[in-house]
Amino acid sequence: MTSAGCSGRPWSIHPVATGLWPEQLKVAARIRTLRDAGCGIARIAEMLPLYEDRNAWNQALDRHAESLTMAARQIAEQQSLLDTIRQEIKENTMSITVEERALPARRVPSLRRVVPNDEAEGPLWGEFMATLQSPGASQPPFGKLWGTTYFDAEYREADVDIALWAELTGPYDPPTGFTIEEAPEQRVAWTTMYGSYDHMDATTDAIAE
Repeated sequence: MTSAGCSGRPWSIHPVATGLWPEQLKVAARIRTLRDAGCGIARIAEMLPLYEDRNAWNQALDRHAESLTMAARQIAEQQSLLDTIRQEIKENTMSITVEERALPARRVPSLRRVVPNDEAEGPLWGEFMATLQSPGASQPPFGKLWGTTYFDAEYREADVDIALWAELTGPYDPPTGFTIEEAPEQRVAWTTMYGSYDHMDATTDAIAE
């Protein structure tokens, strides 16, 4: 019977005891270290033959280090996005309060258009303000209430019929394209949004509920 033991040198390892020769043990240790450093099987297979060529080996290590840096940066960005989502949820939960209010009767200049989609409301507001406040035009005596009226009976993704309006506190002769309307008293769902326009979706969702 073969005895598995040491050869008399306490640091030497007998191949029968391990099933591997010393050089194979070194390679196995190298594989384990690369694995623990984040190298996948394919990358380990590419790197192992380069070990004896120290320049090539160091270049391979540098490439892997660079990939780890990129991965760490990506993880940090993802964690930052999660923090942003948590903060938005916290802000929305704290600041969105919907209540019912009565809007008094008011006189408004109105700009009505059929726009391609909901997102086109923003540019239309730009046109609204640019026209009413253009150089040489009489400056309208705006009040505090501004709004958008949607005329379609159901939600539409395209060809949305809307009118932009702003409360007037005095006489005003609107430019071409605008009409002056006498809006009756209305009861509305009302909320005030705090923070950036990134919260607008959550705000409109709260009103819809």
